[in-house]
Amino acid sequence: MDTDITVMIVDDDISLRNLLKSIIVKIGYNVTEAANPVQAFETLKTMIPHLIILDMLMPVMDGASMLEKIRKIEGLKKVPVIICTSLSDKETVLKFASLGVHEFLLKPFETATAIQKIQKAITRHKHTTNGHQTHGGLRLPSDYTQTTPDTPKKDAFDHDNEITVDLSGMENGESPGQNSDVQPPRSEQ
Repeated sequence: MDTDITVMIVDDDISLRNLLKSIIVKIGYNVTEAANPVQAFETLKTMIPHLIILDMLMPVMDGASMLEKIRKIEGLKKVPVIICTSLSDKETVLKFASLGVHEFLLKPFETATAIQKIQKAITRHKHTTNGHQTHGGLRLPSDYTQTTPDTPKKDAFDHDNEITVDLSGMENGESPGQNSDVQPPRSEQ
């Protein structure tokens, strides 16, 4: 158990937040939660989580808009994000992969699958940051907490942190949560 680890859940469905919270607490991590991205950005002013679990479809601001904003903030660029969604079409997967998502947790999910993906994301994050991360808050631009997002277009994300997604098998009806894995950037040496 690592009680120094904090996971942020951003989802408008309170029952799903409660389910994820019980799973995360069982693993031994701390939890902070938000019902929408605007609330999440308010919380991010006071702390930086080790992992963000983000719903895709929410009122106020959708998950894609939040993720685009996260990837533009220096203190959040490397925080792993798991997208929790019932959508698994190829277009959705590619969109989130281009924004640096680490895993997909497809609804409905098994507890064991959630635990595995959460622990994998935390382990990968510890490895890429060598265990060092500042967990104070951030100074965010005011538009990050407005209800109408200023959604950046193409080239809004950091190309140095691009990732690849193995989409093989999707044409056979498989989803990325079943057999595909989002791959971290490959280091060029």
